[in-house]
Amino acid sequence: SGALVVANAPEDNRDGVFRQLMIWGFSMVAIAPLVTWLVFVVPGW
Repeated sequence: SGALVVANAPEDNRDGVFRQLMIWGFSMVAIAPLVTWLVFVVPGW
């Protein structure tokens, strides 16, 4: 779906939209495992 977002962005904004989507994706790769660990492992469930 990211390709559709970039394709439908105005041409002068496409690089910025692509960059923001890449930042979002890489941040989720880094943050999601940490949050999952904090929620399920740290409390000792």
